[in-house]
Amino acid sequence: MSRIEKKLSSIARSAADDGLPGVAISLRQSLLDLRERRKYQTWLKLHQITDETRKTLRAQIADFATEPKLSIIMPVYDVEEKWLRLCIESVITQIYENWEFCIADDCSPSPHIKKILDEYSAKDHRIKVAFRSENGHISAASNSALKLATGEFCVLLDHDDELSEDALFWVSSEINDSSDV
Repeated sequence: MSRIEKKLSSIARSAADDGLPGVAISLRQSLLDLRERRKYQTWLKLHQITDETRKTLRAQIADFATEPKLSIIMPVYDVEEKWLRLCIESVITQIYENWEFCIADDCSPSPHIKKILDEYSAKDHRIKVAFRSENGHISAASNSALKLATGEFCVLLDHDDELSEDALFWVSSEINDSSDV
């Protein structure tokens, strides 16, 4: 079902449940959502990372007083393959490279999870994986991932999120700019 079909279905439900006032509220919310998506797309275009930006950021990294190891903590549970791969790739392609990716699978029932995590941990030594024997939910899985961490600072990431390639640069930059961290 397309996004438009889903939205029309939602409006039809509003009409059935709440009549015209429900339709008005639903349409108003749809317009707000559309405006927010457009604002975000505009922001992304304005802040798109170019080869020149990458070069500048790498030069700044070379001038950092310290390059702290950042431990990215990620619990995983039964996420779709495409989202998990996009998430992991977004970490691997970071401009700032002094990181470790600490992932704990929370006993996912889908076999593709283990396959993907094993594949990536074999490709990059900075990726550490723990496989939990029982489901403990997000906090237990996060704690299992945290046990793998050896970095000076931790960064939390959800299994279906993506980092912009400069995200860890900005974390490290802030650490360098703030002597009291």
